[in-house]
Amino acid sequence: MKPEQFQLLAMTIGPVATLIVVFLGVLFQNRHVDVRISDLQRSMEVRFADLTRSTDARFSSVDGKFIDIKETLRAEMRAHQSELLAKFAELDTRLTRIENERRIVQ
Repeated sequence: MKPEQFQLLAMTIGPVATLIVVFLGVLFQNRHVDVRISDLQRSMEVRFADLTRSTDARFSSVDGKFIDIKETLRAEMRAHQSELLAKFAELDTRLTRIENERRIVQ
């Protein structure tokens, strides 16, 4: 081989080998990134599922509290309603008695 041919061969083999190494590195890195992205997706799915479960549990407990409060308020309103009706009946009786005493008839 002539020295010029050897020099030309060396000049072409160097960049080609570099391109091959870079291409293999990119392929390997891309595969590695795909694996990491799929791991990240799975991790996020698990986290969101846990968050959904905990949120549902919290809201169901709040719903239960609202139902309890609603029932308590209804019971209190019934009690106050009967008390008010009793007071109105008492006032009506007193007014009727006063009208009869004073003979005020309408």
